[in-house]
Amino acid sequence: SVRTALENVTAECDQKAHDLEGAIQELGAKTAAKGKFSLETMITCQNKITQQYPHLELVKKDILEMMRNFTDLRSTVGRLYPTIGKYRDMLKMDGTIPVIFKGATYNIPVRLWLEHKHPCQPPICFVVPTQTMVVKAGRHIDSNGMVYLPYLKEWSHPNSDILGLIQVMQLQFGEECPVFARAASGAHGP
Repeated sequence: SVRTALENVTAECDQKAHDLEGAIQELGAKTAAKGKFSLETMITCQNKITQQYPHLELVKKDILEMMRNFTDLRSTVGRLYPTIGKYRDMLKMDGTIPVIFKGATYNIPVRLWLEHKHPCQPPICFVVPTQTMVVKAGRHIDSNGMVYLPYLKEWSHPNSDILGLIQVMQLQFGEECPVFARAASGAHGP
């Protein structure tokens, strides 16, 4: 039947997208050490997702500028599962950003999801704790790690971009660290 054929094609596309995501992540890991990432390769491989971005050239420019300044962040694709509604395949950045908190530098793990209307809409941002960390909810972060900053609320292209967002996150997280270490003794620190 037509429905079965469509379901098979969708499943095959999803599997190929998943396989490509793994290959892209591997490529990103290899090239990130050199300070370069083949965004063109990702975009070529991920037409299914990038076709959803009407401002693709501006998205590429924003990602490349961010990656020149923060080489630990990698651009990949993923599937965002909202609490309500349908999942969305989107571009995302994963990695750590250096934050100075109480005189020491900590690498805070973050994930930024780019909305399909980026850069006209702000990214959806999360602090993504490792297994040895716990999210510390505060004024600008909830218990799930979702980041709420005035910069995001006031996002306005072309005055707002990913690089500026990460710099604001560094400053805010330097004032109020969004994670603390899990400690068996009960003592917690960033």
